[in-house]
Amino acid sequence: MSPDDLKKYVSSNRRLYPKNWAKYLDILEINAGHPCTPLVLGGSDATDQEKRKRLFLQIDYAYKNPKIYNKLIKNLLDLEETDWVYESIYSDN
Repeated sequence: MSPDDLKKYVSSNRRLYPKNWAKYLDILEINAGHPCTPLVLGGSDATDQEKRKRLFLQIDYAYKNPKIYNKLIKNLLDLEETDWVYESIYSDN
């Protein structure tokens, strides 16, 4: 799956980010403070658009390493619809 296809998938149906997004430090093999750190907890005041852009950045980052990219794809595709946080239909972010 190409990064563009994965980005289309994760943003379809108004998806923003996985509820288990904090685990992406492990999936991406990064430490907190890395530019790809999930925008949860300290980043919770980020806009929906910023959160979507961060998930896209994580996809681009992971694509550079096939092992990490495959782990990310598997995690994202295995999520149920209830495992996602969605953009509010009233959001103007």
